[in-house]
Amino acid sequence: MDGNVKFLINVPQFQISNTPSDIPQLSLYVAGKKIPFLVDTGATISCLNKRDLICPITSKTIQSVGITGVPQTEPLSIPLKIELDEIQLQHSFIVSSTVPMSLLGRDLLSKLNATITCSTDGVEIHIPTNKAYQLFSDIILLTSVPSELWALHANHVGLLNVPPYEAHIDYTKYPVYVKQYPLSKEKEEGIRPVIESLLQQGVIIKRRSQNNTPINPILKPGTNKYRFTQDLRKVNEAVFPMAPVVPDTNAILAALPADSKWYTVVDLCSAYFSIPVHENTQDLFAFTFKGEQYVWQRLPMGFIDSASVYSAAVNAHLSQLVLPGPSSLLCYCDDIMIASLQNRTAYKILCITCKTSVLPTNGQLFGIRSKGWMPIFIP
Repeated sequence: MDGNVKFLINVPQFQISNTPSDIPQLSLYVAGKKIPFLVDTGATISCLNKRDLICPITSKTIQSVGITGVPQTEPLSIPLKIELDEIQLQHSFIVSSTVPMSLLGRDLLSKLNATITCSTDGVEIHIPTNKAYQLFSDIILLTSVPSELWALHANHVGLLNVPPYEAHIDYTKYPVYVKQYPLSKEKEEGIRPVIESLLQQGVIIKRRSQNNTPINPILKPGTNKYRFTQDLRKVNEAVFPMAPVVPDTNAILAALPADSKWYTVVDLCSAYFSIPVHENTQDLFAFTFKGEQYVWQRLPMGFIDSASVYSAAVNAHLSQLVLPGPSSLLCYCDDIMIASLQNRTAYKILCITCKTSVLPTNGQLFGIRSKGWMPIFIP
């Protein structure tokens, strides 16, 4: 097919803020009532404020985390009719009394195939009325996945039911000690919440060790948040590595059926942190922060065996999965790609993967915070 073919013909645009400092809002008709929504790309699922509309709810509930950081369990509405100019569709919302106003989240923005443009003149949202595929409500299908299987935040960690990893140490290069160099105040304060979260979840613990390697937090592009990084190069030199089992990306993509049209990706959240580390190996990964030493009880990023150990565990669990119809499931590192002939089948496989594979029953959490969980069409 000609790559220049355009599927989106008419793309109306709506001014949702007049200056960059304005709150971006878009009004939708929901069940016949005009309701202003805060356009919130940080919200996974759209939310309806109880004060805006009294609507029937289902027995389904969603666990969500708002700006307070406190998890809440809230009901899901029945599919409601939504209208915006010529666009009409059905959608279900979280129904909440705690949000300051109704939220237009990524699920509904994706369903609308919306594009948001930011400039010095404000924020615009572009929503096509004609598409190459039909808009329909699939959030109900995804809500059949138990809410406890979804990661609540970026640092949320599961624990796979696998034997603890034990390194084969080259004792001629042991112990490994590299002194921690000074960190800027910004880096210390930026990484503090991450360390506190990992400590609270038991991923790291405070313990003195004869080993030590330095940490150097890295600012995530376009944010004010820091990524935890640890220089484990000397540790990697002090172990006999496993044979690599992470598949080649070209080989993985070549395994996709040629007639696949719909693709979706789900993130395996905090992947390496879900692999336990044997007590005999934990001290090897020691680091120092604010004068205190910590050791890892889970596999850290940057360690030579982390990818191989995790890949072997995940693929062993996924091998037991039976998929419907002509479809494929591919796993690379901490992402699962689903390829199918039909959109609905892709959704079903996503739900089957999350619900019935042994990954969740063994402690793996799934994340849709920044991944394209909604199937996309590739002709």
